[in-house]
Amino acid sequence: MGKLKLKSPSQKTRHRLLLILFGMVVLGILFLWGLEKGLARNLRYRWYRTFNYLALCREIDQEINNILYDLGVPDVNISDKVTICSNNIQNWEFIEKKVHLPTNVVLVVANLNLTRAIEKCGAHIIEAEEFQSWDGNKKTLKMTLGFDEIVTHHLILEKDLTLFVHKQNTHSITLIFDELENNFEQKSLDYLLESDAIFNFAIQPNQKHSNKIAKKAKEYNKEILLSLPLEPKGYPQNNPGNETILSEFTKSEISQRIKNYIHNLPNCVGIINYKGSRATEIPEVMQAILQEAKKEHIYYIDTFASPRSVGWQTAHELGILTNKVSWTIDANQKPEFIEEQLQRLLRTAAKKKNIIALIHFHPKIVPIIEKLLVELETHNIDLIPASMSVE
Repeated sequence: MGKLKLKSPSQKTRHRLLLILFGMVVLGILFLWGLEKGLARNLRYRWYRTFNYLALCREIDQEINNILYDLGVPDVNISDKVTICSNNIQNWEFIEKKVHLPTNVVLVVANLNLTRAIEKCGAHIIEAEEFQSWDGNKKTLKMTLGFDEIVTHHLILEKDLTLFVHKQNTHSITLIFDELENNFEQKSLDYLLESDAIFNFAIQPNQKHSNKIAKKAKEYNKEILLSLPLEPKGYPQNNPGNETILSEFTKSEISQRIKNYIHNLPNCVGIINYKGSRATEIPEVMQAILQEAKKEHIYYIDTFASPRSVGWQTAHELGILTNKVSWTIDANQKPEFIEEQLQRLLRTAAKKKNIIALIHFHPKIVPIIEKLLVELETHNIDLIPASMSVE
């Protein structure tokens, strides 16, 4: 019996089979893609449901209210409008919160503290817009907050700038006190912290009195900066301390240290370098520092410990609010010398719109500061927070 011979398919038939196979593959890919999208959406909604999305919205709102309370914003200055929203899988609250900041609360400080609290909850700022009224008397910050693509809050912060609007014939000084820990004296420091005058305090990380000073500064709504010790020329003979950022550190070492310093000083809203005539000249070091500052939403003030400092320029390039110190006074001098320095500061301030003055604290400066406050009023020169002097 002969073997059955099978006819091989023609070339035309093979082409048809290949086209059918190709079509099935394309349809399969499209099906799987659609399934994946559906599964992803379903998993995302399941995630929302698992973590109780409504509770998360309320957690954000509670964090915002806690920050506003810590800043000293009274309840009468806060208004809420709550709407319940739904996507058939989850319910959540959409809250429009309007806040009128009192005169002693700086808008930049409120923004920084709120941003940190929001991100701590796992939410993020979807959109933010800041604008000033046509007459310059009011500044408003509008923020849209939420999880993923779902909006939970419209937060509106309003700040009356009437007290800080400088007429054409008025000028301002930003006074920053540092070396508080080096020359710690409770009575003198309490005078500055409890004063109604607008003073700023630069606090070094992890020092004996750092937390104590920071706590009291917060209590009296003073602006706090991290006084960041950086490697100077002549190190280690010229040594700013154990927490000094050295030029030999790797980028990750610098980033980790900056992160720890800021988190250990939770109310700080800016960084000012302490010494650093060597470190501030090295672009890689300043980039590592300022990239971390940008993540933490804080500003940078450059003391220009070296005329070749790249800190101020690097901050500008990274889009960080920044400025530079134009006057430094060492209070550990004879009172006559300090008073002469402050008189020169007044004369210079009368010619410029704003001067940032750094004062190395010493108890003997207190009676001279008392005289200075009287003269500032006489010369129509305002004291302003550091956050209002950066741009």
